[in-house]
Amino acid sequence: MKRQHQTVVSLLLLGSAAYATALAGRFQFDDFHLIVNNPEMSGVSAAWHSLPISLRPLTKLTLALNVSWHGLRPVGFHLVNVGLHLCSGIILFRIAGTIHGWRSSDVSPAWLAAAIFLLHPAQTDAVTYISGRSTTLMTACLLLAHWLALGARPEARHALAWRCASLVAFLAAVLSKETALVYPLLYLIWLVVLEDRPWPRALAGAAPYAALSVVVFVGLLVHPRYHPLIVDAASRLPWKDAALSHAGAVVALLGVLIVPWRVNIDHALPTAHSLDDVWPQVLGLLAAILFIAWSARRSRVVLGGALWGFAALLPTQSVLVREDLIADRMLYLPMAGFALAFVGLLTHLSAAVLRRWPRAGPVGAPIALAMVLTLGVSTASRNLVYGSEAALWQDSVAKAPHNARAHHNLGYAYELAGDLQPAVREYRIAIALEPENARYRDSLSIGLDKLTARDTDAGRVPSDPAPGRSTARDPP
Repeated sequence: MKRQHQTVVSLLLLGSAAYATALAGRFQFDDFHLIVNNPEMSGVSAAWHSLPISLRPLTKLTLALNVSWHGLRPVGFHLVNVGLHLCSGIILFRIAGTIHGWRSSDVSPAWLAAAIFLLHPAQTDAVTYISGRSTTLMTACLLLAHWLALGARPEARHALAWRCASLVAFLAAVLSKETALVYPLLYLIWLVVLEDRPWPRALAGAAPYAALSVVVFVGLLVHPRYHPLIVDAASRLPWKDAALSHAGAVVALLGVLIVPWRVNIDHALPTAHSLDDVWPQVLGLLAAILFIAWSARRSRVVLGGALWGFAALLPTQSVLVREDLIADRMLYLPMAGFALAFVGLLTHLSAAVLRRWPRAGPVGAPIALAMVLTLGVSTASRNLVYGSEAALWQDSVAKAPHNARAHHNLGYAYELAGDLQPAVREYRIAIALEPENARYRDSLSIGLDKLTARDTDAGRVPSDPAPGRSTARDPP
């Protein structure tokens, strides 16, 4: 027990160290629409009165509590997000510790899986980006629901109380973010693959969650705000284009998972309209599936974790099509499964190396330590770009130079900072990439007007007079 407590403390220290740099982050992008300029977030009372027609009401209530406690100082929002992230990592550690049949290894598989979940840079999009609160809160509630469900075995004391508590936590997850509705499938995968339960017993165990999911989903279909969003997402692309686009999106997300430095606030992944657009990604996805099938023959943890990860992607990568095909935070909940799968594969390979070369000594611990330290340093570094709007969009433009929205938002960040010439330059790039976008043209007009006024006040003749002026525009 003492050793387990020490392990939990080590995870808390690692996660806290990696995310200490997040506390200096500022409001970014959607934060202004969701929190700063949203009258429903002016306090708990305003949020409470709008809850019946709110999207993600529990998330909204926690954000309103933040505003009530400390106003619009970002550090308070960051503290809650980081706290939720640490809670999720500890709960995942407890969950992973219930898995039987981990291959022998010189490092705790449960600890390593939780460390990967806590420290992978892709998680910063849900944790350091304040608008990611819905994802961090949903995942913390969902993992808690899963841990409670695992304790609600028929032979356990107070099994009914554990099951009821699990259902309450699941409902809290759904009220935080609707993607939690996938949990019955995740629980079924866990029971069948990782616990080797017979299908009838597994279906009976998942039935209460499935029934609650159906009730909530029907409620979403008639909800005055959710209904138009669902209709729009379902009709955004023809089914063939949606399938091809999502195949490309899944491979892009796996790329971020495998190559962490590809994290980006705005990937701007284009939609696909024919197989020619995404055939390399389709082949890559098939290769990933074949590799998982090959690995699954050697470890059910690999299979169970991978299935959990892919199933957790279904709400965003299946029938409904988002305006932005991918975002790093889509990996947040799937990361729990993918981390288990990776550790299962690593422990299998480590054991195989020891069998073949027994004199080589333990290899798992050095690899795990190097990987954990690398991920932690990368996450701490990634958090720094949230320190200013210009830094965040400079990073995005560097990684996706053909993303017009990133150039526009970088220009807006420069304009807010008073750097008008760089702002005008970025607006022009955005217009060159998307000539039909009226908002980008309005931004250029305003930027040129400001530049003209500044040069006139300084007694200089402007080199590029403004072609016109728009009196207002939407923030990025």
